[in-house]
Amino acid sequence: MKTFSVLEEISEAVVKGESETKVKELTQRAVDEGYQVREILDNGFIMSLNVIGEQWKKGEALISEVLRAAERMHAGMDVIRKLIIKSGIKPIGKVVIGTVEGDVHSVGKSLVAMILGSFGFEVHDIGVDVSPEKFLEIVKSQKPDLLAMSALLTITMPAMA
Repeated sequence: MKTFSVLEEISEAVVKGESETKVKELTQRAVDEGYQVREILDNGFIMSLNVIGEQWKKGEALISEVLRAAERMHAGMDVIRKLIIKSGIKPIGKVVIGTVEGDVHSVGKSLVAMILGSFGFEVHDIGVDVSPEKFLEIVKSQKPDLLAMSALLTITMPAMA
């Protein structure tokens, strides 16, 4: 019988949609066992995203399962967020994300925001039904490297222009 490392257990718990509490406990155990933040990120969380991403690509996972995995990973990230700051790991970049005016759908936007955050981006989620003026105001004040706009309704897509 193969013994799993705590990092493999984290990855499996995220992919299988275990409780947020379980993922937090496993993440804390990894910290207590002396794993470095980068190891936890790469071999626990990012590994799980790779697995669920492949399942999604093959049609073996539903969007709800992908979202659940991202939520679990986000819960684990709460455990190591302060350690990431202390370790000096710099964000890859800054992202402002929001759903355009006239659209209140948030599932896709929230999923992308969680995934970007877990991959090391500093994410500023400005919500749904965001006016072009508000996007412009936030972009001017935050100076992000990337602006991400979500629109599920085709009638709201012109707001992206």
